[in-house]
Amino acid sequence: ENVRVRSSIFEIGIASGGWTYGSLSPISFSEDDNTNTGKRILLDQNTLICKGKGSRTDIYAISGIRYTCLAAIQGLKVRNNIFQGFTGGSSRGAYFLGEGVTAMDSLTFDNNVVYGCANSNDPQFYAGFTSGTHYDDNSDDINSDPLFVGSADYRLTQNSPAVSAGVVTGVLKDFVNHDFITADPDIGAYSYSTPIEQPIVIDYPS
Repeated sequence: ENVRVRSSIFEIGIASGGWTYGSLSPISFSEDDNTNTGKRILLDQNTLICKGKGSRTDIYAISGIRYTCLAAIQGLKVRNNIFQGFTGGSSRGAYFLGEGVTAMDSLTFDNNVVYGCANSNDPQFYAGFTSGTHYDDNSDDINSDPLFVGSADYRLTQNSPAVSAGVVTGVLKDFVNHDFITADPDIGAYSYSTPIEQPIVIDYPS
């Protein structure tokens, strides 16, 4: 209960090998006896990247968040995160993959940037999973390239759709301890205000 994952970077992938019929996901909730109900779990201001599955063809599920609990978490909020590249599962996958017979209470998706993910960048509910009561859908998610500084540098560039596009979550510091703007914060683990170092150019006289 009362767990928050914030201002973090998750980068996953398999170069080769791996489990046949396994799954690939940086954040996973699992419980199989229908007795342990989580409450008030917040996933805010994170950047989650899948680098792919390499030569594997039988990873059956690839997702940013995988939920396989039988007992419903009451209050799972996914806000101001960037998801990129969660695709390629042989059976199913999405940036959020809910499986099983759970009927959630207060499942919330707010102001995430979702790009290059399976299921048309939408959450996928599978094998009896339902969004349940007080569902806040992903209609305000942004399905555009987040425009990072580089392929392994997840700071935001000036024209990123994630800049000033978030909802207020109360997260004050980014991945490198810079301040988030209080109103209309940036989306992802980095605030755009994080300085991007420029090369020093010195003109020497000939």
